Amino acid sequence: MTKFANNKSFPAFTLIEVLIALIIVAFLATASLIVFAKVRRQTRDSARVSDVLQIQAALAAYHRDFGVYPSIITGGMSLVGSPTLYMETVPTYQTPVDAPCASDSSYLYSSPANYTSYTIQFCISSPVSNLPAGISTATASGIR
Repeated sequence: MTKFANNKSFPAFTLIEVLIALIIVAFLATASLIVFAKVRRQTRDSARVSDVLQIQAALAAYHRDFGVYPSIITGGMSLVGSPTLYMETVPTYQTPVDAPCASDSSYLYSSPANYTSYTIQFCISSPVSNLPAGISTATASGIR
């Protein structure tokens, strides 16, 4: 309690109590930001794996109908095999990119000249399911 010149007491916090409360609030805010950043990174990585699984499903349907895989697919564009639409919009890489992935990471699709197989390379920064962090490759037989 604080006493003033007229000897009346008023309830108040001391400077030390206010500083301790601010330190506790700052610590809790910092801890929650760190946890939140980790959750956001893991969510982006899960979305990347989900994107690749969706692309694989569309490629499997395309292969079923045409017996080959497309020569090229482009993020943000449609995957169409006349007259069928296999994927409205091919997903683009989730950003921002986290370490250890390169800043120019993307879903890299390639198919050999005879279009009988494909690979999609992508990078995740934290483990997702049974996939370790780093570069992963998706093929018609799965993701490794």
